[in-house]
This record gives sequence, structure tokens and C-alpha cells, in this order.
Amino acid sequence: MKNNKLIVCLTAAIITLHACKKDADLPKLPEPINEPEVITSLTLTFTDSANASNVITASFIDNDGDGGNQPSTFDTIKLKPNITYFTSLSIFNSIVNEEITAEIVEEANDHLFIYKPTGIDLAITVTDSDSNTPALPIGLKSKWRAGNVGNGAVQIILKHQPGIKDGTEAPGDTDVDLNFQTKITN
Repeated sequence: MKNNKLIVCLTAAIITLHACKKDADLPKLPEPINEPEVITSLTLTFTDSANASNVITASFIDNDGDGGNQPSTFDTIKLKPNITYFTSLSIFNSIVNEEITAEIVEEANDHLFIYKPTGIDLAITVTDSDSNTPALPIGLKSKWRAGNVGNGAVQIILKHQPGIKDGTEAPGDTDVDLNFQTKITN
């Protein structure tokens, strides 16, 4: 009987000690994953810097997301020569009916839009930045200076760079990679 009491007491002591492990002894839980965005539409809004009533839009819409059906809308960007445009992006995920622009602003330190004009006289400067030190570009707002009449394209890339954003295109995953046909015409 003495042995049974001793065994019960020892077992209780071991269970109590084992249950009182410090947090440092517990396995670490993984950090929450900052998942890439699902983007089904992107709209560029161009406002003439000299005439705010002169507004142009160009959209890309692919309601089922990447793969599947072809985009229902893929506009050509049409700008006037020798005009500077203040440009903004709006982004949407129609699969879950969610406007994503605000989420990208919230996670600005993890996102970067890159603009690559080719074959056309067009200068693009990103005008917004995140809260990194030093501040790095985001690209939801930019200034586009259309030069001479011509045709080309503008590639728009959204990089998802959680914890690795350095202001360049290289690190991270690509959420969007679109080539908008672009015309500068009278």
C-alpha cells in the first residue's frame, strides 16, 4: 500500500512538473503567412496635370483570375503627347468580391509595382512610398510624362516582397505581370 501511494505521488509530481513547462520550452509556432494577392482586375486612372477634368482610364479584367478564361477586358492605354498625367491604380479580386488597393496600402512595406515602358516615348516616376527606413516606392501612384507620338507597351508588375523589399524588382513573388499596349496619339 505504501508503494502504491509512493507511485501515485511520484506520478502526480512528474505530471505537475511536465505541465508547468515554460513558454521557452514549447515549440515555436510558425509566423502567419503573408499570402500573395489574387488580382482579377486592375484599373489605371490618368488625370491630366494641367486639366483635372481630362481623365483617361485603362483596365484589365479577368474575372476568374490567372488561368482559365481569357480576360474580358484588356484596354489599350491611350495618352496625348507632351502631357504629364497623375496616375493611380485600383485593384480588385472579383472571386471574393474584395477591393485590394487598401490591403496593398496596409501592407505597403511588402509590395512594389514596377513600370517598364518599351518602344514608346514615356517617362514614369513612382510618387508614393512605404514606411520603411529608408522609404521605398510602392507604385500605386505615379507620374507619367507622355512624349512624342508613337506606339509601344507598358509592362506593369506587382511584386509581393514580405520582409525582403529593397526597392528593386528582384526579390519576392510576382502577383501581377501585365503588358498594356500603349499609344501616344493626338
